Amino acid sequence: MGAASWRRPVLAAAGLALCLRVGFFAAASALHPGGFMAPDSFEYESLARTLLHEGRFAAGPAAAAQTRRTPGFPVLIASVYALGWEDPRAIVGADILLSVLTVALGAWLAHRIGGERAAWIAGLLLALDPPSITASYRFLTDTPFTAVFLAAVSVALGLVLDERPRARRSALFGTLLAAAALTRPIGLFLAIPAAFWLVLCGRRRPWGPRATVSALAAFALPWILMVGGWQVRNRVAASTFVASDGPAKFVYFSRGSDIVARRDGTTLEAARAQLTDAIEAEAKRTGRPPERLYTRAALALVARHPLLFVETQVRWLPELLLGTGAAGMSLALDLDRPGHPARRAARGLVSVAAALHLLLLYAGAAWGVWRMGGESAAARLSAALLVGLVLYFVILSTGPQAYSRFRVPFTPLLAVCAARGLEGIRRARAHPGVGAAPAAAA
Repeated sequence: MGAASWRRPVLAAAGLALCLRVGFFAAASALHPGGFMAPDSFEYESLARTLLHEGRFAAGPAAAAQTRRTPGFPVLIASVYALGWEDPRAIVGADILLSVLTVALGAWLAHRIGGERAAWIAGLLLALDPPSITASYRFLTDTPFTAVFLAAVSVALGLVLDERPRARRSALFGTLLAAAALTRPIGLFLAIPAAFWLVLCGRRRPWGPRATVSALAAFALPWILMVGGWQVRNRVAASTFVASDGPAKFVYFSRGSDIVARRDGTTLEAARAQLTDAIEAEAKRTGRPPERLYTRAALALVARHPLLFVETQVRWLPELLLGTGAAGMSLALDLDRPGHPARRAARGLVSVAAALHLLLLYAGAAWGVWRMGGESAAARLSAALLVGLVLYFVILSTGPQAYSRFRVPFTPLLAVCAARGLEGIRRARAHPGVGAAPAAAA
């Protein structure tokens, strides 16, 4: 295998991804000029403008310090705006470039695990992924978070190959993971599975106890400085020692609404209104802002109804895992508009292609994980990291508000596993009896 055999698949996948995402943005923007701005987008932009012009992390010059949003995405917006072009379309352009980077990085990772053929497969799967294409068009955190998160995973998989872990690599892993966590709050608990995985590496690789502790310390230091530093900022600015109020609020209104709706036999909208009234009443009674009450209220609700909470986790999994993303593309491109046979035909093609893409992704990922589990210790540890992180996102993302967009952060991990499985099928058919690719056994 040539030393630069990764270049062609990586560059080709990146080029295809760039063309598709720019083309989608141009077409969707022509039909819906402001369609890339979601309701949350305006708050992110307000935070960025205040940060850029006032030096404060707040929604406006006179607004209170923000503690629900994390600073990563507003800092990115402010950095782009500081170049002199304060236009939301510039942020979408940055998102598109980050999405292309994610595709290239996914193809490169697949090359390390399964060789050149795997790089082609992963690159194509990611370049053609409908939810990822749609997410790159939105003024939201999904695409920046995924890019930084996948960079962290790339560094982590490099650790697997070390006979003795290098502190610099562990520190970079912690730095990138913390940066991802501060970009989107769903990443604020990533340090837990990452630390367990590092301990597992220490046991399965010839690291030794001292080297394992050093790797954990090097990983934890940037996390403590970055995430812990942001918590200190929130404590000083708003008297709350949390990195974000968002996760607790999401659990309270997302899982909580479903729990109350199932318990009382009512609708999700009515349940959400009931929870809103309850939190507002508690805020009036205690004199504390609602943001300080979500954590305790969410935990109390889950503790009272543990079985309903588990049912909620499971019941909404199909919304998260089986949504193809075709509906989002059809909506953005007006393919559902009545009276246009060509548009309806295009919508059908998009739906079929998206369904086949999802089937290929899942089937290939399952076979890829199975193959990696029967190979070297490094391959098994790689599979453990990829599968563990996918499960992390599935558990935290499911709920009444989940849909295919929530799958964007872990789709690259599925694509890497799928590439390992699908290239193995091709190899086995072409050369019966041939073992695993050298890259996978490294």
